[in-house]
Amino acid sequence: MPRPRPSPGRPVDLQQLGLVGARRREVELRARRRGLGAARELAETLYLLRERHGRSIVLGLRDVLQDRDTVRRAWADPAHASALRDCYDAIWIYSDPAVYDLMRECPVFDAVADRVRYTGYLDQRPRLELVKANVDSMLSKLPEGRLALCVVGGGFDGDELAEAFLHAELPDDMIGVVVTGPYMPEESRMRLNRALARQPRMQLIDFLPEPVALIERADRVVAMGGYNTVCEVLSFEKHALIVPRVRPGREQWIRAQRLRELGLVRVLHPDRLTPRALSDWLAADLGAPPPSRSRVDFGGLARIPGMMAALISASHAEAPAPAPALAVPPALAVSPAPAVPPALATQAAAAVAPVRVKAVPA
Repeated sequence: MPRPRPSPGRPVDLQQLGLVGARRREVELRARRRGLGAARELAETLYLLRERHGRSIVLGLRDVLQDRDTVRRAWADPAHASALRDCYDAIWIYSDPAVYDLMRECPVFDAVADRVRYTGYLDQRPRLELVKANVDSMLSKLPEGRLALCVVGGGFDGDELAEAFLHAELPDDMIGVVVTGPYMPEESRMRLNRALARQPRMQLIDFLPEPVALIERADRVVAMGGYNTVCEVLSFEKHALIVPRVRPGREQWIRAQRLRELGLVRVLHPDRLTPRALSDWLAADLGAPPPSRSRVDFGGLARIPGMMAALISASHAEAPAPAPALAVPPALAVSPAPAVPPALATQAAAAVAPVRVKAVPA
């Protein structure tokens, strides 16, 4: 019985990935949400990589994808199961199963469990040395005092949190900074600027490419619950109040709840978000900073090079025959693709043959 094949989305151009004629043997494609990409844009690319170029492919996943039922529905398509089985040689989860065990919570990956490995979360502190020179002048212009920082990710739905923060009362020795993010609607920015006029100890920053220096400087952080922001807050062991997105998906709520159970963050449901709730948290005596790095594995950045080296070593030692070709469905033969947004795919250079990566026990 023929295996189900995916219908194509907009494909990724192999030439633009730098793979045609290249000597690279390892490619990591971070598919968003599913093994074929958010809009199946990786469908043709994955099968062509395997058939024509013999690449080993790693699927990278964040800690929480969505709630269990949503993940089960999203991955129920036989085409996605086929892609996991046929195209990916390893699945790396950038987290610690002590926080959220994706394999246990979402058994859709059981069939490829031998390819799964947890890397640990990605410690964000090394980024500080790369960006500090570019933000030192901004940090030096901040008034003296303890810093309360509000960050809302990309900002497209963070206006309510930012506005509540701007209307909150700060302790006398504290200043406040809000980073709105690049995707906040202009109407929301204008409303925040009007609120800012009544808050002399608050500042508004429209966009900051690298917020880690501000997070490192902050005494308290009010934030939504996205993966990147949570990694930054925990890496610097900051007192954090997480106001997660709960609609349409529950990914941020699940992540925030698990971290609260570990005693690493405080959580406020967005339905209970008010300036008074933020004021009370900012004024509260929270004690010592949370020991995040001693309770959660943040060794991902240090561990991944070793994982890559192990794949290279295994390929040199075993020298396996080339993997059998996988036929690309005729429906996937499409015209040359347009330019690829950088977020769709990343590549890692190495000479690696397909191997199996076993899961690390929780």
